Amino acid sequence: HDDRRARTRRDRRVHSLIARGVRRGSRPRTTPRDRSRGGGFGRRPLRPRLLCPELCASPAPQHPSALPHLRENPSGGRELGQFPQLRPPVGFSRWGRWCAGPPPQGAGRRRGPTGRRSPARETAGGRDRGRMPIVEGALAARPSPVPLFRTEEVPHPERAIARGELQRVRAGVYVPAGAWAQLAPWDRYLARVHAALLQHPGLIPTHESAAALYGAAVFGDPLVVHALAASRTSSRLVGGIRWHTTTDERELAEIGGFTVSSLAECAVDLARARHPAIGLAVADSALRLDSALDRAGVERLNEARASTRGRRLARWPLSRATSSSETPFESVSRAVIEWLGYPAPELQRTSMSSSGIEDRADFAWPIESVLAEADGDLKYDGRFGDPRTLLRRQAARDTRLREQWRVVVHWGWTEATTISPLRGILRGAGLRPCAPENAAALLSLKRAIASRAPHPTSPTPDA
Repeated sequence: HDDRRARTRRDRRVHSLIARGVRRGSRPRTTPRDRSRGGGFGRRPLRPRLLCPELCASPAPQHPSALPHLRENPSGGRELGQFPQLRPPVGFSRWGRWCAGPPPQGAGRRRGPTGRRSPARETAGGRDRGRMPIVEGALAARPSPVPLFRTEEVPHPERAIARGELQRVRAGVYVPAGAWAQLAPWDRYLARVHAALLQHPGLIPTHESAAALYGAAVFGDPLVVHALAASRTSSRLVGGIRWHTTTDERELAEIGGFTVSSLAECAVDLARARHPAIGLAVADSALRLDSALDRAGVERLNEARASTRGRRLARWPLSRATSSSETPFESVSRAVIEWLGYPAPELQRTSMSSSGIEDRADFAWPIESVLAEADGDLKYDGRFGDPRTLLRRQAARDTRLREQWRVVVHWGWTEATTISPLRGILRGAGLRPCAPENAAALLSLKRAIASRAPHPTSPTPDA
């Protein structure tokens, strides 16, 4: 019985090798860790991955300068001869990163159980970029907050890192360590995006990476750079870059010399893939940045996409997006107020005092005669003047507002994202819930963004 089972296993291996077109006894060795999937180098495989026909015919990998189908690009990079209209996005070979340009059609596809190649899936990155609509962006791209240096520009960067003079942002890109330590988390992420663009000029940022370049809401340091895939049939994470594929025609924008996902596409992407509070903050900031965008247009874009993944999740933040929220903190506060079951407030309500001074509050409930202010810690960190002077001005302002309003309350990031303090503030102001709490959304909010404020925050009261 054991011999029969052993013969069955052996026959299955033989049939598997025959189906893949490999003769018995000549099975190629493979690397223990695949470089194309984010791993390190192992043993060099005898048969390279199918990226270009010339590479498959070569017994060993060659340098790009020795390949006849690669030529120099006037911009300084290399591109494939059969794709002269594309800048080199990123090409990963099994043994390194120097293979630039997209592979020919059909290359790199997986084989089915019969040995035949599965049909190629058409992706946005695999198509010619010229077919994707590109609009001239009215916004300017945010520059890198710190200077970036390549390896060839810094002699012995490992010694500078050991001395504490440099900090590595990406492999081959460095920044001054002192300037890096003073950056806020969202500015560090912006530097990571610029470092990826410095290494790969054909990169098309999307998701948080596009939001950082536009100046939209970014929570903390996401670490991973997001880009539209240029030559892959599946989304994957490679070398700190998350490649996204799509079957839709994405609208691109040229800002500051970079080709990025449009602001509306960025808002839909994050609304589909992130927490609803983050999606609401990004959608609000998108409407603030571009006056040509409107809520209905962003909602239509979400419904028009072929993929249904995340469509229902995105409907909640996109249907509530407005340009009246001045900060991401106000957007998050609006989400928490609704999930706590309280009525929706009126935004940016102005009041005229008896002395003729006009004041504006973030939130207002006219029926209950309640005003509220979402005060971030930036207001009192010294950048807007002496904190004591600001506190005196706020006290005088609250006094003027109380001439017409019964209650004026304030809260910060910690109170809003830890839920219970904000619930107590609203209840103490005399507001009454009009709907049951959304416990799932509130719990996931604490896990998603409580520790990733869009601005520096003070420690919690219990700390």
